[in-house]
Amino acid sequence: VPYQISLWLAPVFYLGGFLAIVGMRPVQPSAHEPGAAPKGRAPVAFLAAYALLYFLLASAEGGLRAFFNVYLDDRLALQVGQIGGIMGVSQLLPVVTALAAPLVMARLGTIRTIWVMSVGAAAGLALVALIPHWGAAAAGFMLLSATISAGSTARNVFGQESVPVEWRTTSSAMGTIGTSLGWALMAVAGGMVIAQMGYRPLFMAGAGLAVSAAALTVAVWGRAPAPNPAAAGTGFP
Repeated sequence: VPYQISLWLAPVFYLGGFLAIVGMRPVQPSAHEPGAAPKGRAPVAFLAAYALLYFLLASAEGGLRAFFNVYLDDRLALQVGQIGGIMGVSQLLPVVTALAAPLVMARLGTIRTIWVMSVGAAAGLALVALIPHWGAAAAGFMLLSATISAGSTARNVFGQESVPVEWRTTSSAMGTIGTSLGWALMAVAGGMVIAQMGYRPLFMAGAGLAVSAAALTVAVWGRAPAPNPAAAGTGFP
Protein backbone atom coordinates (compact mmCIF):
# COMPACT_ATOMS: atom_id res chain seq x y z
CA VAL A 1 0.00 0.00 0.00
CA PRO A 2 2.74 2.58 0.76
CA TYR A 3 4.28 1.89 -2.64
CA GLN A 4 0.89 2.29 -4.34
CA ILE A 5 0.27 5.61 -2.62
CA SER A 6 3.68 6.91 -3.66
CA LEU A 7 3.11 5.88 -7.27
CA TRP A 8 -0.32 7.54 -7.38
CA LEU A 9 1.28 10.82 -6.37
CA ALA A 10 3.24 10.87 -9.63
CA PRO A 11 0.34 11.59 -12.02
CA VAL A 12 -0.95 14.26 -9.65
CA PHE A 13 2.35 16.16 -9.79
CA TYR A 14 2.68 15.59 -13.54
CA LEU A 15 -0.76 17.17 -13.97
CA GLY A 16 0.45 20.19 -12.01
CA GLY A 17 3.49 20.43 -14.27
CA PHE A 18 1.28 20.19 -17.35
CA LEU A 19 -0.90 23.06 -16.13
CA ALA A 20 2.19 25.15 -15.44
CA ILE A 21 3.47 24.56 -18.98
CA VAL A 22 0.10 25.42 -20.51
CA GLY A 23 0.23 28.76 -18.72
CA MET A 24 3.60 29.69 -20.18
CA ARG A 25 4.00 32.27 -22.94
CA PRO A 26 6.66 32.11 -25.68
CA VAL A 27 9.60 34.49 -25.54
CA GLN A 28 11.91 35.69 -28.27
CA PRO A 29 15.26 33.84 -28.04
CA SER A 30 18.37 35.96 -27.88
CA ALA A 31 20.75 36.15 -30.81
CA HIS A 32 23.55 33.64 -30.86
CA GLU A 33 26.68 34.63 -29.02
CA PRO A 34 29.98 35.69 -30.60
CA GLY A 35 32.15 32.74 -31.49
CA ALA A 36 29.25 30.40 -32.28
CA ALA A 37 29.17 28.59 -35.61
CA PRO A 38 28.05 30.78 -38.55
CA LYS A 39 24.31 30.80 -39.12
CA GLY A 40 23.07 27.93 -41.26
CA ARG A 41 26.12 25.68 -40.82
CA ALA A 42 25.59 22.61 -38.68
CA PRO A 43 28.10 22.56 -35.77
CA VAL A 44 28.60 18.82 -36.16
CA ALA A 45 31.85 18.56 -34.21
CA PHE A 46 30.43 20.50 -31.28
CA LEU A 47 27.21 18.49 -31.19
CA ALA A 48 29.10 15.19 -31.26
CA ALA A 49 31.44 16.22 -28.44
CA TYR A 50 28.52 17.65 -26.48
CA ALA A 51 26.56 14.40 -26.74
CA LEU A 52 29.65 12.46 -25.69
CA LEU A 53 30.04 14.67 -22.61
CA TYR A 54 26.46 13.96 -21.57
CA PHE A 55 26.93 10.24 -22.29
CA LEU A 56 30.01 10.00 -20.09
CA LEU A 57 28.42 11.82 -17.16
CA ALA A 58 25.12 9.94 -17.46
CA SER A 59 27.03 6.66 -17.51
CA ALA A 60 29.06 7.80 -14.51
CA GLU A 61 26.02 8.54 -12.37
CA GLY A 62 23.73 5.93 -13.93
CA GLY A 63 25.26 2.93 -12.20
CA LEU A 64 25.02 4.46 -8.75
CA ARG A 65 21.54 5.91 -9.24
CA ALA A 66 20.16 2.63 -10.61
CA PHE A 67 21.60 0.42 -7.90
CA PHE A 68 22.16 2.69 -4.90
CA ASN A 69 19.07 1.60 -3.00
CA VAL A 70 19.85 -2.03 -3.85
CA TYR A 71 23.39 -1.51 -2.53
CA LEU A 72 22.13 -0.04 0.74
CA ASP A 73 19.78 -2.96 1.21
CA ASP A 74 21.88 -5.84 -0.09
CA ARG A 75 25.39 -4.79 0.95
CA LEU A 76 24.84 -2.50 3.95
CA ALA A 77 21.59 -4.06 5.26
CA LEU A 78 19.80 -0.73 5.84
CA GLN A 79 16.08 -0.60 6.55
CA VAL A 80 13.63 0.83 4.03
CA GLY A 81 13.07 3.95 6.15
CA GLN A 82 16.79 4.65 6.35
CA ILE A 83 17.19 4.21 2.60
CA GLY A 84 14.29 6.57 1.94
CA GLY A 85 15.74 9.17 4.32
CA ILE A 86 19.15 9.14 2.64
CA MET A 87 17.69 9.38 -0.84
CA GLY A 88 15.19 12.03 0.21
CA VAL A 89 17.87 14.34 1.61
CA SER A 90 19.99 13.71 -1.48
CA GLN A 91 17.15 14.85 -3.71
CA LEU A 92 16.87 18.13 -1.79
CA LEU A 93 20.50 19.08 -2.42
CA PRO A 94 20.00 19.76 -6.16
CA VAL A 95 17.56 22.52 -5.15
CA VAL A 96 20.38 24.32 -3.33
CA THR A 97 23.00 23.67 -6.01
CA ALA A 98 20.65 24.77 -8.80
CA LEU A 99 20.19 28.11 -7.06
CA ALA A 100 23.93 28.42 -6.46
CA ALA A 101 24.93 27.39 -10.00
CA PRO A 102 24.62 30.91 -11.54
CA LEU A 103 26.93 32.32 -8.88
CA VAL A 104 29.44 29.52 -9.43
CA MET A 105 29.38 29.99 -13.20
CA ALA A 106 29.82 33.74 -12.84
CA ARG A 107 32.87 33.09 -10.70
CA LEU A 108 34.48 30.17 -12.54
CA GLY A 109 33.05 30.40 -16.03
CA THR A 110 30.89 27.73 -17.64
CA ILE A 111 33.69 25.45 -18.81
CA ARG A 112 35.51 25.33 -15.50
CA THR A 113 32.23 24.77 -13.67
CA ILE A 114 31.56 21.70 -15.80
CA TRP A 115 35.08 20.45 -15.13
CA VAL A 116 34.94 21.02 -11.37
CA MET A 117 31.52 19.41 -11.02
CA SER A 118 32.63 16.38 -13.04
CA VAL A 119 35.59 15.88 -10.70
CA GLY A 120 33.24 16.30 -7.73
CA ALA A 121 30.96 13.59 -9.12
CA ALA A 122 33.97 11.29 -9.47
CA ALA A 123 34.89 11.94 -5.84
CA GLY A 124 31.37 11.07 -4.69
CA LEU A 125 31.40 7.81 -6.62
CA ALA A 126 34.82 6.87 -5.29
CA LEU A 127 33.68 7.55 -1.73
CA VAL A 128 30.77 5.13 -2.07
CA ALA A 129 32.94 2.52 -3.77
CA LEU A 130 35.88 2.56 -1.35
CA ILE A 131 34.18 2.87 2.05
CA PRO A 132 31.44 0.25 2.69
CA HIS A 133 29.64 2.23 5.39
CA TRP A 134 26.23 3.86 5.27
CA GLY A 135 27.68 7.24 6.26
CA ALA A 136 30.19 7.21 3.41
CA ALA A 137 27.51 5.94 1.02
CA ALA A 138 25.15 8.75 2.03
CA ALA A 139 27.87 11.41 1.77
CA GLY A 140 29.04 10.11 -1.60
CA PHE A 141 25.55 9.96 -3.05
CA MET A 142 24.78 13.45 -1.79
CA LEU A 143 28.00 14.78 -3.31
CA LEU A 144 27.14 13.13 -6.62
CA SER A 145 23.61 14.57 -6.59
CA ALA A 146 24.84 18.07 -5.80
CA THR A 147 27.63 18.18 -8.37
CA ILE A 148 25.62 16.56 -11.14
CA SER A 149 22.84 19.10 -10.59
CA ALA A 150 25.15 22.12 -10.75
CA GLY A 151 27.07 20.61 -13.65
CA SER A 152 23.85 19.97 -15.53
CA THR A 153 22.89 23.63 -15.28
CA ALA A 154 26.29 24.64 -16.63
CA ARG A 155 26.09 22.10 -19.46
CA ASN A 156 22.65 23.29 -20.48
CA VAL A 157 23.76 26.92 -20.59
CA PHE A 158 26.94 26.02 -22.45
CA GLY A 159 25.03 23.97 -25.03
CA GLN A 160 22.66 26.85 -25.73
CA GLU A 161 25.18 29.68 -25.85
CA SER A 162 27.64 27.80 -28.08
CA VAL A 163 25.41 27.32 -31.14
CA PRO A 164 23.25 29.61 -33.31
CA VAL A 165 19.58 29.95 -32.39
CA GLU A 166 18.38 27.50 -35.04
CA TRP A 167 20.61 24.74 -33.61
CA ARG A 168 19.70 25.16 -29.95
CA THR A 169 16.92 22.57 -29.99
CA THR A 170 19.31 20.14 -31.67
CA SER A 171 21.93 20.84 -29.02
CA SER A 172 19.39 20.13 -26.29
CA ALA A 173 18.32 16.94 -28.07
CA MET A 174 21.93 15.73 -28.27
CA GLY A 175 22.23 16.16 -24.52
CA THR A 176 19.06 14.13 -24.02
CA ILE A 177 20.28 11.41 -26.36
CA GLY A 178 23.63 11.18 -24.58
CA THR A 179 21.92 11.03 -21.19
CA SER A 180 19.44 8.34 -22.25
CA LEU A 181 22.14 6.16 -23.79
CA GLY A 182 24.34 6.48 -20.71
CA TRP A 183 21.59 5.56 -18.28
CA ALA A 184 20.44 2.66 -20.46
CA LEU A 185 23.97 1.29 -20.75
CA MET A 186 24.63 1.35 -17.02
CA ALA A 187 21.22 -0.09 -16.14
CA VAL A 188 21.85 -3.06 -18.43
CA ALA A 189 25.57 -3.53 -17.78
CA GLY A 190 25.42 -2.65 -14.08
CA GLY A 191 23.44 -5.72 -13.09
CA MET A 192 25.90 -7.94 -14.95
CA VAL A 193 28.91 -6.29 -13.32
CA ILE A 194 27.40 -6.58 -9.84
CA ALA A 195 26.54 -10.25 -10.38
CA GLN A 196 30.07 -11.06 -11.53
CA MET A 197 32.31 -8.69 -9.54
CA GLY A 198 30.24 -6.82 -6.98
CA TYR A 199 29.31 -3.18 -6.44
CA ARG A 200 32.77 -1.64 -6.07
CA PRO A 201 33.94 -2.18 -9.68
CA LEU A 202 30.71 -0.66 -10.97
CA PHE A 203 30.98 2.46 -8.82
CA MET A 204 34.69 2.86 -9.55
CA ALA A 205 33.96 2.56 -13.28
CA GLY A 206 31.51 5.42 -12.80
CA ALA A 207 34.22 7.49 -11.14
CA GLY A 208 36.51 6.81 -14.08
CA LEU A 209 33.84 7.91 -16.53
CA ALA A 210 33.33 11.16 -14.62
CA VAL A 211 37.07 11.84 -14.77
CA SER A 212 36.94 11.11 -18.50
CA ALA A 213 34.18 13.71 -18.86
CA ALA A 214 36.35 16.26 -17.06
CA ALA A 215 39.28 15.41 -19.34
CA LEU A 216 37.08 15.76 -22.43
CA THR A 217 35.93 19.18 -21.25
CA VAL A 218 39.49 20.41 -20.87
CA ALA A 219 40.71 18.83 -24.12
CA VAL A 220 37.92 20.13 -26.35
CA TRP A 221 36.78 23.38 -24.73
CA GLY A 222 39.54 24.31 -22.34
CA ARG A 223 40.39 27.46 -24.32
CA ALA A 224 36.83 28.78 -24.44
CA PRO A 225 36.67 32.48 -23.49
CA ALA A 226 35.29 33.62 -20.15
CA PRO A 227 31.58 34.54 -20.40
CA ASN A 228 31.98 38.00 -18.86
CA PRO A 229 34.71 40.38 -17.65
CA ALA A 230 34.21 39.28 -14.04
CA ALA A 231 35.12 35.74 -15.00
CA ALA A 232 38.07 36.72 -17.18
CA GLY A 233 41.20 34.74 -16.54
CA THR A 234 39.37 31.74 -15.06
CA GLY A 235 39.60 29.62 -18.18
CA PHE A 236 42.27 27.01 -18.73
CA PRO A 237 45.53 28.22 -20.24
